[in-house]
Amino acid sequence: MKKLPIGITTFSEIIEKDYLYIDKTQIAHDLIKNYKKVSAK
Repeated sequence: MKKLPIGITTFSEIIEKDYLYIDKTQIAHDLIKNYKKVSAK
């Protein structure tokens, strides 16, 4: 099992030291694309 990159701030270090990396780009894109502002009642 890969280690979690807790406290690691550089992508190169995550890759070089074989830490777990999860690309959430698509999730972020979907949230931004489908965001609807809900007004408070």
